[in-house]
Formats: sequence, structure tokens, C-alpha cells
Amino acid sequence: MDPEPYNLGFTSSIGFTQEQLIEECLKGISGMIFGPNDPTGNGPIPKAVRRWRSEQRFGTEEEVHIALKELLTTMVYKHWEELEDVLVDWRDFVTRQRICCFSEQLEHPVPWQLYANNHTGIALRFSPDGGKDGSFKQLIKVNYDPIRPALTTVRHQARIILGQSFQQERLQDRFENHCLVKPKNTSFIKEWRALDQQDPSEINVDDSTTWFMDKPFHDDEIKAIYLGLNCPRKLLDELIDIVEERYPQVRIYRAKWAPTEYVIDFEKVFGS
Repeated sequence: MDPEPYNLGFTSSIGFTQEQLIEECLKGISGMIFGPNDPTGNGPIPKAVRRWRSEQRFGTEEEVHIALKELLTTMVYKHWEELEDVLVDWRDFVTRQRICCFSEQLEHPVPWQLYANNHTGIALRFSPDGGKDGSFKQLIKVNYDPIRPALTTVRHQARIILGQSFQQERLQDRFENHCLVKPKNTSFIKEWRALDQQDPSEINVDDSTTWFMDKPFHDDEIKAIYLGLNCPRKLLDELIDIVEERYPQVRIYRAKWAPTEYVIDFEKVFGS
């Protein structure tokens, strides 16, 4: 898996440092001590805070920081080992995860520019039912979100350490979800994705250029081929030869600009 640069990838980190987590814990426990209500929870930190509040143990946030920083630092260091395990699991997941991308959008020029080598490539239309054995039946719709995905957040981990929140699910259980998020401003692409895991024995973990796998499909699954605006005539001739030999059900279309809009139309150039 080699995701977009704005998403999580092999080189991604936890997203914050131990020092930042310590500071967030200090801020959080100060809020628990000086907040309007007693903290809930039966963990050691909430119980201690309720006792300190009743005793009026602390008068300022500075006193809290001086008294509790060493304790919270120890707790963060211990908790950090779990986060490092998550990062190891994520990188292992990334080396094995494979993504095949599809789009509902054919007429918008931007995907052709981005994903078809500036309109010189082609697009394949597959049967929506996946063909006879369904090579692409497990398609999942991409979620377009203004918030970038993260393995976790410093605030959430601080709340776990302070006993104010519980890990409802393992962070590893959300790895696949991170492969299905793109920026809100690209929602016009209307993307779907097929996810697959490659056999570890087939992977060279030290060479990311080998992190791919061929995805076969049945002959009857492909329904049409669309040529970009800048496709050479030679490519069309080659595709016609291939279609005649192997894909008799396939029609071939060539792109052209719509008369008055920045929209691509298509005209059939081969097939019944």
C-alpha cells in the first residue's frame, strides 16, 4: 500500500511525542482537580483526584504540575510501549495491504489528469455485479472527510491514562478504515476501493517498490474501455486487436470535450 501523502503510510508516526502526552496528561488532571464536578470512574487516578478535591490538596495548576509530573511521566512511559506496539503492527499492515481503486466518475477531467497520465491513459468499466465469480464484489465506498486520519490522538490517549476514557476497540481494528478516507475536497471522484492482503512470503519488506500484487479478473467482468483525450491512435488500434481476440462484449469509446462545458463526453469507436 502506497497511500496519498496526506494519509497514513509506512513512515507515519504516532503523531505526537512522549513530552506532548505528558503535558496533555498534566493539563487533563488539572482540569479534573479544579473542574466544577468530581471526576467519574473507579480507576486509581479518579479516586485519588476525588480525595484531593475533598482535602483541597492543591491550590494552583503549578502545584499540580510540580507534585504529579514525575508520576504521570512514569505512567506515560509505560503506556508508550503499547503505542509503539501499535506502530509496529501498522507498518506490518501497510507492507501487506493492497488497494485497487475505482470511480463512479468518468466525465470529470481532473481524475483523467491525475490518474490517466494527463489524459493519455485509459479507463476500464467493470460490471457492477462483479461478473460470474465476482472479482470486485467487495468494493467499499470511500469516506470523504475534512479530518485527516490518525492512528490515535494525544487527547484520547491522555484520557485513557487518566482513567477518563476506555479503549472501546483496539487501534489495530481500525487500520482498514484508514485506507478508506480521502479529503472532502476530492469527493467529486466518487471513489470505491477493493482491499486485499498480500501473502507475507511474497513481499520484500525492505523494498517498497515491490509492494503490489496483480489483481486478476474474468473476461466477462470488463464491459467497456474509454480512451483519454490525448491517447494516440496506435493505442486504439492495439486495443481493438485485443478486444476482438478476447473480449467480444467490450465496447471502446474515445473522449472528447463537451461543446460548452469543462466536461468530457465519449463517442463509441468500436463495438456493437
